[in-house]
Amino acid sequence: DVVISDHWPQNVESKECEFEIADFGMISLETTFPMLNTVLNGSMDQSAMIELLAEKPRRILRIPTPKIDVGLTANITLYQPNRKWKYHLKNSQSVSRNSPVDGYEFKGKVLGRVNNGSYFLNR
Repeated sequence: DVVISDHWPQNVESKECEFEIADFGMISLETTFPMLNTVLNGSMDQSAMIELLAEKPRRILRIPTPKIDVGLTANITLYQPNRKWKYHLKNSQSVSRNSPVDGYEFKGKVLGRVNNGSYFLNR
């Protein structure tokens, strides 16, 4: 078993039309882990969720697991598992503005990430 975000944001113009002709896709990267954490409400260990979201998909696709070590560039997510927060599209850094969870409260917040030596902090 695996869990994926299927994060596929679309710009506003490609979504503001009749449903049948709108491009597929929506924001989900910011909310996948917090949503899973909230719904499971402690019934699954955090490391098991990481296994389902990150490690198993890599194994299935035969993508090597990145190493974190002195001298190597780390790509990591900064996450606070018990922080309660409300998701608002207006605070999203995505080009997309469509999410079925706008206004929902979650437990667990992605604070930012480090990617190839650059820091990206969420609002």
